[in-house]
Amino acid sequence: MTRYVVTIEPIRDPNDPAGIRRLRRLLKAMLRGYGIRCVSVGQGDEGRSTHTGSADELGVQKDIQGVTR
Repeated sequence: MTRYVVTIEPIRDPNDPAGIRRLRRLLKAMLRGYGIRCVSVGQGDEGRSTHTGSADELGVQKDIQGVTR
């Protein structure tokens, strides 16, 4: 199976300073709308990616009812 690596950066938002809520919504939309599942997610620092765990371990994976944990 083909895998892709994408680096994204949130635009500043006082309601979501770290961008985690928007990231979760993005991952949910990718799965529901395009059938693309996130299998790992991490946080990078100045261009270097640091893997922090699978998407499921970080609670961003969708459960069977479509609700993000």
